Amino acid sequence: MTTLSVFKATIPSINFIFSNGKPAIFVSGVYRTEVDWEIKELQKEISSGHPHIYIDPQETTIESDMVDPMNALRAKIIAEYVAKEKAAAGDTSRDMGVSIQQPIKPANTLDISDAAMGGSGNQVRLAGLKK
Repeated sequence: MTTLSVFKATIPSINFIFSNGKPAIFVSGVYRTEVDWEIKELQKEISSGHPHIYIDPQETTIESDMVDPMNALRAKIIAEYVAKEKAAAGDTSRDMGVSIQQPIKPANTLDISDAAMGGSGNQVRLAGLKK
């Protein structure tokens, strides 16, 4: 994961040719790079008054894994969920009830007889005890 500098253009699809001939292809008006000389050259171009390329103060950099919109959405949803859970954990008016911890009792044929016979199963248990 690296930090990318974000450059934007007023035109949705524009190409900027660097001094060495490499193109900076703006896709949907956005170009992201981590290459220092590209960053410096684009910043110089902006400071010189380029009419279409600019830096958005709201989005100057972005983490490389957040370029994918689904990753960004996933991170946003998780952050909202964690914030909601933290708020709920500190809420003293939220009654979660009380449960008693008991040892786990494995099921056996007497336990399943209730469901198998369609009744409560008490008759089967009592019959088994009388033998």
